[in-house]
Amino acid sequence: MFTDGNFNHFWENGPQMRLTADQRAHLAQEGLTTIANFSDFNKDTLDHAFKNIKRSEPAIVEVRNPAGNVITAAVSAICGEPLQAIQKYHIHTARIGHEYLTTVAHPVTPQAMHFTNCLS
Repeated sequence: MFTDGNFNHFWENGPQMRLTADQRAHLAQEGLTTIANFSDFNKDTLDHAFKNIKRSEPAIVEVRNPAGNVITAAVSAICGEPLQAIQKYHIHTARIGHEYLTTVAHPVTPQAMHFTNCLS
């Protein structure tokens, strides 16, 4: 099964999903944190997540009234983390592989989810 080491390898290794740590964190905010989370996604919901993580938002400065009370709290900028086409392809392929493995009741292992050896 997936350990922390091979789980990180799955997401960040070049032949696998090829994500940066920031891209992975943004996908986690969209709900794709574990391999099992692929069950919660289809092509459209993955595409929507990809769209969400490339969006950037400017910072909002704190606003105070004349008495010095905070009216609007400061909000940090959100830097988008767009994915490359190859990364999207790998993630879509991994979702399909996960769906197949769970449908046929095959264990979802790092070996079975290896992009180069099994999914491509």
